[in-house]
Amino acid sequence: MRGAPKPPTWLDKEGKAEWNRVVPELDAIGLLAQVDRAIVTLYCDAWSKFMRIAREMNEVGSMAVPDEGHAAKGSQGIKKHPLWQMYREAGQLCAAHGAKIGLNPHDRQRLKAQEREDDDDILD
Repeated sequence: MRGAPKPPTWLDKEGKAEWNRVVPELDAIGLLAQVDRAIVTLYCDAWSKFMRIAREMNEVGSMAVPDEGHAAKGSQGIKKHPLWQMYREAGQLCAAHGAKIGLNPHDRQRLKAQEREDDDDILD
């Protein structure tokens, strides 16, 4: 059934804000159906986590930390801050889930083309 799904009650404030930003837009151009609730939820939850990590990274300031392993050998090495990997992974999840619901121009075109093909199949 076409139309915007309702958000889950457990989404946090950031996730709900993202839901309220993207769902009306996607619904207005006909890219949402009730069955899309799970993937939109995954995207909004990943976005919330991405933003939380991004804020924490901004507070930390540096993306490098001392490498304790090198210090034991007498050198002063550095390594990536652990938040960096979490940030990348959350960003990749956002991009992957967002692509499935048409959150970039290329994917919107692909989804619209696929929908037209599906409509043509119904007419055959």
